[in-house]
Amino acid sequence: MHISSITWGAQSSDENGYRSTLFKLLEDRGNKVDFVGKVKSGTMADNQHEGHRGFLISEIESSSSTGISAAGNIALVHAGTNDMNKDINVANAPARLKSLINTIFKVNPDACVFVCQIVPARSSSTQARIDAFNAQIPGLVDSFVDAGKKVMMVSMNHALTLASDIRDDLHPNDAGYVKMANAYYDAVEKADAKGWITKPGKAVTPADATSPEKCGPSPSWYRVTEPIASGAKVYMNPLPLQNIEGLDWVLNQRKMLILLIFFLNVEHTAMAISSRPGIKWVS
Repeated sequence: MHISSITWGAQSSDENGYRSTLFKLLEDRGNKVDFVGKVKSGTMADNQHEGHRGFLISEIESSSSTGISAAGNIALVHAGTNDMNKDINVANAPARLKSLINTIFKVNPDACVFVCQIVPARSSSTQARIDAFNAQIPGLVDSFVDAGKKVMMVSMNHALTLASDIRDDLHPNDAGYVKMANAYYDAVEKADAKGWITKPGKAVTPADATSPEKCGPSPSWYRVTEPIASGAKVYMNPLPLQNIEGLDWVLNQRKMLILLIFFLNVEHTAMAISSRPGIKWVS
């Protein structure tokens, strides 16, 4: 499952973002890869994802029960760009990220979670907030590792450079997306070498998220006090591409599920991998 503009592929020439490159990297090593989700974008054949727009970290957590409930064994988390860009309670953003990660672990305590220091932004004020947020990630990751959890940091802020890899204010260009794919792939390889990649957990039934009270900003629900045209009282409020946040999943024949969470003003992703030379799978 994919959620966010980065997962969506915002500002990439084919809207595949990093997904197509990462798919190929995994497949070329003998993996059977399958991206799943209700949303589709990009030219790649397996282009499913869950692209929810404009979500902050806390909104991602409360709106992603379907994907998280699948109990993926790998989670790739790039979250916080919307919070930083919109200057939303920046000091507490690491705590919100911690809550999101804990929600993943509640469903699958044995998941392997990759937490990103998020990519750079052109706005100097937004970048200052991103720098402060990224500085908290190592300590956050260490706190989980000290508690016995399989959590690894991925420094996307160093993998991509502002001058050559960011196309608009926040989103990577094609070259930047390739670098993201490589960084994620390298992290998965490193975790595999540590013996962290194990089988997925047991999927659970996701919490009901269909009522108006539980809906996020897109679609928007309105309570009305006077007659309107017949039909559902739902207003689809499309937001600019730069406001999407994302989360993705992948599932393979060996039932290996990877949750990729990317929160960059429009995004997210997930995928699954089958056995390949060099990876030891636990059955």
